[in-house]
Amino acid sequence: MQIEQLKYFISIIEHQTYLQAAEVLNISQSSLSKKIIALENELDIILFDRSKRSIVLTEAGKVFYEESQKMILCYEEMLHTIQPFTMNGRGSIKLATLPVLAPYHLLAPLQKFKNQYPNLNLSIQELEEEAIITGLKHRVYDLGIIRKEYIDEKEFDFYKIAEDELVALLPIHHPFSNTTEISLTDLKDESFIFMNKHTGIYTLCLKSCQDAGFYPKILQTARIETILSSVINGDMISLLMSQQLNSFNQHGIVVIPIKPTIKSELGIIRYKKSPLRRNQKELIHFLSNSK
Repeated sequence: MQIEQLKYFISIIEHQTYLQAAEVLNISQSSLSKKIIALENELDIILFDRSKRSIVLTEAGKVFYEESQKMILCYEEMLHTIQPFTMNGRGSIKLATLPVLAPYHLLAPLQKFKNQYPNLNLSIQELEEEAIITGLKHRVYDLGIIRKEYIDEKEFDFYKIAEDELVALLPIHHPFSNTTEISLTDLKDESFIFMNKHTGIYTLCLKSCQDAGFYPKILQTARIETILSSVINGDMISLLMSQQLNSFNQHGIVVIPIKPTIKSELGIIRYKKSPLRRNQKELIHFLSNSK
């Protein structure tokens, strides 16, 4: 029996579906199912009542779930205890991040960190906010890079690594395209295309409009590439963070600062219930002091 098998088992229970658990764990649903069957065969017990359509534990499964949680905690504590002996960057860090490394110039600092600790296995995976939060809680990842608006600071420690501000994206022929700055109230009658609902940017944009006294008319939500195309075509306008646009061609779009300024912080986070190992602490310090 391996620690990963316990994590797979716990993830299924906490997500209540094999599909969602597999997505968070970044494996196929069929592979996850096979791993659970192999675990049951090894233990010689049945963990799930498969006569039910939903995830239901057998009596043996309930006992094993409680013991699995204890074992995961002991495993994490053991790693924390032996961390002082894993000097010179030995060990591993699993980092989950929003797709922000390029626009916020984080690729170079991360490569520099890898060079400084050549024996450290630093794996990086790009995910959306919900998957990062869930993955950290289930110990699939050690650290995450995410916006402050999306986290509960009672559950997560946040270390700022960048700051950005909201801007308006308008078609070049828009009546406000020649202004040097704009207020959100000027845009209250516009049709918007926002980032997808599960993102921190969507939450920030919606809250900012409501704070300005109106509920925005949101016709569509999408990824940045679709947002830019829609604005260029003159169908809608949008709100995005300024540095998000660094990696994209802005031809055909006018970017206008919003006044008063609406800021957002990007940071590296850790789940407070997980032990903070020395190599993780080094990466946090490195990124939060790289600007």
